[in-house]
Amino acid sequence: MASLEVKTRAGSTAQGKQKVFFSAHPADHKIFFDSLSDSILKSENCAVYHSPTGEITDTDLSEMRLIVLPISSRFLYEKCEARESVLSFALSHHIPVLPILTEEGLAQDFNRICGSLQYLDPHASDPTALSFEDKLGLFLSSVLIGNEMTEKIRASFRAYIFLSYRKKDRAYAKALMQKIHENDFCRDIAIWYDEYLVPGENFDHSIEAALEKSRLFVLAVTPNLVNEENYVMTTEYPMARTAKKPILPFALVETDVSLLKEKYKDIPDTVDIEDADAVSASLLEALGEVVQEKNESPEHKFLIGLAYLGGVDVEVDTARALSLITDAAEAECEKAISMLVTMYRMGLGCPRDYEAAVFWQKKRISVLKERYEKEPSEKTLDELFWANVSCGDYLKELFKLPESKLLYYQALALVNGKSDKKSVGNLTIVLNRLGTIFKDEGNLEKAEEYLENALSIDQSLFVAEETAKSLLRLLISHINLGDTVKQRGMLEKALVHYEHSLEYATALVEKAGWLARREDLATCCNRIGDTLLALGRGGEAKTYFEQALEISEAVAEEIKTQKSRRSVALCYQRLGESARFEKNLPEAKAYYEKARDIVLRLAEQTGKHEARYDLSITYLALGDIVKEENRPNEAVDYYAQALAIRQSLAEETDTVEVQRGLLQNYTKLGTLARSLGRRADARSYLEEAALIARSLAQRTQALSAKKELCTACINLGDLSKEEKRFSDARAYFEEALSLLLSLLDSDETVGTERELAITYTKLGDVAKGEGKVPDAKHFYEKAEELFPALLKKCKELALKKLYYFLLLDLTAIAEAEGRTGDKKAYLEKTVEITLSIATEEQTAKARWDLSASCYMLADLARSEARYGDAVIRYKHAISAAPKITEDTAPQNLNMLAASHYYLAFFLADKEIKKENFTRAAEIYRYLSEAYPQVGGYLKNYEAMIKALDALAE
Repeated sequence: MASLEVKTRAGSTAQGKQKVFFSAHPADHKIFFDSLSDSILKSENCAVYHSPTGEITDTDLSEMRLIVLPISSRFLYEKCEARESVLSFALSHHIPVLPILTEEGLAQDFNRICGSLQYLDPHASDPTALSFEDKLGLFLSSVLIGNEMTEKIRASFRAYIFLSYRKKDRAYAKALMQKIHENDFCRDIAIWYDEYLVPGENFDHSIEAALEKSRLFVLAVTPNLVNEENYVMTTEYPMARTAKKPILPFALVETDVSLLKEKYKDIPDTVDIEDADAVSASLLEALGEVVQEKNESPEHKFLIGLAYLGGVDVEVDTARALSLITDAAEAECEKAISMLVTMYRMGLGCPRDYEAAVFWQKKRISVLKERYEKEPSEKTLDELFWANVSCGDYLKELFKLPESKLLYYQALALVNGKSDKKSVGNLTIVLNRLGTIFKDEGNLEKAEEYLENALSIDQSLFVAEETAKSLLRLLISHINLGDTVKQRGMLEKALVHYEHSLEYATALVEKAGWLARREDLATCCNRIGDTLLALGRGGEAKTYFEQALEISEAVAEEIKTQKSRRSVALCYQRLGESARFEKNLPEAKAYYEKARDIVLRLAEQTGKHEARYDLSITYLALGDIVKEENRPNEAVDYYAQALAIRQSLAEETDTVEVQRGLLQNYTKLGTLARSLGRRADARSYLEEAALIARSLAQRTQALSAKKELCTACINLGDLSKEEKRFSDARAYFEEALSLLLSLLDSDETVGTERELAITYTKLGDVAKGEGKVPDAKHFYEKAEELFPALLKKCKELALKKLYYFLLLDLTAIAEAEGRTGDKKAYLEKTVEITLSIATEEQTAKARWDLSASCYMLADLARSEARYGDAVIRYKHAISAAPKITEDTAPQNLNMLAASHYYLAFFLADKEIKKENFTRAAEIYRYLSEAYPQVGGYLKNYEAMIKALDALAE
C-alpha cells in the first residue's frame, strides 16, 4: 500500500471518494497519467490512485471502483504488469475496466489480445457520435457514484460505526466489516474508516468529525495494536473515550490481553470474531434501537445496494449489492433498473450478461414511457428516446436486427415531426441507425431512403449553423450514402456522393482549418477512384489514386505514425488495381510490391494483426498478377504465403474478418488447383472454404455470409460435375439454390437473381449428365424464365453467352419431344441473343454463332414448308458468317455451304442460283480435300456440280 499515490481535485482529501486505479505500461505511465487523470477528475470528483512502481496488492485492487488502462502498442505487445495482472484481476473480480486507446489503429489488436471489451477512442472522427469527453463523462457517471448520490447514500444509513485499525492490518479490518454486515440487522449500518494515508495529510479533524457522528467505536484487535506505539493508541482511542463513545473491541488475532489493557485504558473485554453469536449479541446491545426496524422501500434498497456496490462507507459486497438493486428494480425503481443495465453490460459487480441487460433496458423503457405519458416534457422525452435507441444498440450487438429495428422505430416515433433543436438532432441519429440496420439486412433501397432523410436534415442543420462539425456530418453522410448506393450497383449516383464528400473534406481543411482532416481528403479520393474503376474509367481512377497517394505520403512524412504509413500502402494497392485494370501487369506488380514492402515492415515492427492481414492481401494481389502472366506455380507460392499468415491470425483470434480472409484464400487456391487439373488439391481447398463459409453463415446470419456459402457450394458443385460425380454436384447446387431462394426477399441486388438463374442452369446440366431429361427440362425452363428480365438489368456478356447455351439445350429437348412451336420460339430467342453478343464482341466466334442460329431457324422453317421464312433466314446465316480462314471449323463451313445450296434451290433467278451453287461447291470441295475421311463432303460437292451442269443446259 505504501507504493500507492493518489490524485484528487485541487489536492482535496481522498477520504470517502470513489476509488479509480490508473494502470499502464511503465513507459506509458509518465506520458498519460496527468492528462487522463485530469480528464477523469474534470468529469468526476473521485480519487485516482496509481503506483509509479506498478505494485499493488489484491486487497487494494479489490476496493477499486474502476480500472483505467491507457492502451498503447507497448501495453499490447510487451511484457506488462498492467495487462497480465491488473486487467486479469479486474475481469475475474467483475471490476469495471475503462480502456482508452492512445494510438490509432489498435482496436482490432486490443480485442484480439484483451478480449471483447468496450473502449474509448479519442481518435474517432464520427460526427454523429458523442465526443470523447462526452463519452468519458457518460462512462464515469454510469460507473462511479457522484457526490450528490454519495450524500443520499450516507443519509440513508441508520447509524455509523467508527472502525479503528492499524494500517498494516487492513486485510483484517476488511474481514471485520464483513463479519459485522453478515448480521442482517446491520445491513443499513455504515462503517467509517480512514481508507488510505496520504503523505502530509492530517486526519485529526476528519477523525473527530467521524467520531462525532458515529454510534459505536469498533476496534480491530491484533498484536500490531500493542507491539509498538501507533496512531490508534495515541489518537483514535483517546478521542473515542473523550467523546464517550461505546467501545467494542473484536479479537481478530490472538493478542496479549494484559498488554492490551495496559496500553488501552479501561478497554472492555474483547469479543472473539469467530464466535458469531457473541458478535451478534454485542452489536445488538451496542447499537440498541437503531437496528430494530429496517427501511424496505425500493428507493432505500437501491441506495444501500449502491453503497455495497461502490464501497461507500461499507465494504464492497457485490452479491448483496446485486440482490438489493434487483429488489428495487423489480419494484419499478427506475434508477435501480438503469443501474442493473449498466452492471450487466459492464460486468460491474457481476458477470457480463447482455441478454439480462436488454431485459432490464426494456423494463426501463416501460417505466420511462409511463412517466412521459404522465409528465410530457423535453427532458422526459429525451430520456425515453435514448432508452429506446440504447436498447436498439444492445440488440444489434446481439445480431437481433428485427428487434433492434423495432426499438429504433419506437425512438423515431417519439421525435418525428417535432421542431425543437434537440429532437431534430435526435431524428438524424435514429435515421442513420435505421439506415445501417436496413443495410445490414440487405434492404439497400430502404437503407438509402433513411440515409437520404438523415442527409437532408444534416444539410438544413448546416445551413443554420455552418460549423466545422456540421461540415463533418455532411462529409460522413455522403460517404455512407455513397457506400450504400454503390452496393446497390448505382455507381454514377455513388460517384456524386463521393464527389460531395471530397468537396466537404476540402472545405474542412482549407476553410475550417482542420489540417488533421487531410486524411479524409485521401479517403474521398480513393472512394472516387474505386467507383471510377468499377465504371471502367481506369485513367480517371488512376488520377484520383495518385492524388490520394500524394496526400497520404505528405501526411506520413509529417506525422510518421503507423496508420499514416499504412494509408500510403493502401494507396499503392489501389494504384496496382488501376494498372491491372488497364492490363499493365508489370506496373501493377510494381505498385503491389511497394505496398508489400511497407506493410511487411509494419508487420515486422509491430506484429499487429492489421499489418499482418494487410501483408496477406498484398501476397494475394501478387499471386493474381503472376497467375494472369501464366505463371501458376508462382501464384500458388504467393497464395500459400498469404494462407500461412491468415492461418496464424486465425489461431490467435477468431474474428469474422480473419475467417472471411481464410475463406477467400482457400477459394483462390482451390480454383487455381482446379484450373491446373489438380482435382484432389482443388477439392481439399474448396471443401475447407465451404466449411468456413457454413460456419460464418451460422455465426453471423449476415447476408454476405450466406452469399459466400452459396458461392462455396457452387464451386464444389462445378468440380463434382467436372468429375462426373453427379450426385454430389446435385447436392451442392441444391444447397446453393435453397440459399438463393431464401435471399431473394432480402437482397434486392441483381447478383442474387443472376446466381439463381445460373444455378438452375447448372442443375439442368447435372440432370442431363445423369440422363434425367424431364428434370433437366424443368431446371432449364426455370432458368429461362429468369433470363430475359435479368439481361435487362445486367448486360454482362458472360451472362448472354450462358443464356445462348441454355437456349440450345432447350431447343434440343423441344425437338426431341416434338414440340415444334417451342423449338421455333427458342430458336428465335437464340438469334436475338447471338446478334446481341456479336454486336458487342465483334469476334469470328460470335458471328459464327449468330450464323448458326439463323441457319437452324431457317432449317425449321424449311421443314414446315415456310419457304419464304426459310429463304430470309438462310440469307441471314450467310450474311452473318465471317471471312473464312484456315482454322474455320468444318461444321461452320458445312452449315454455310448448306445455306447457299438451299438458297439456290428455293430462288428462281438463274444467276442467283448459279452463284449460290458455285459457292456451295467451293466450300464442299475444300471440305472433301481437307477431310477426305468424311465421305459426305465429296458427295455434296458432286451434287453441286450436277446442279450447276443442269443450270447450264
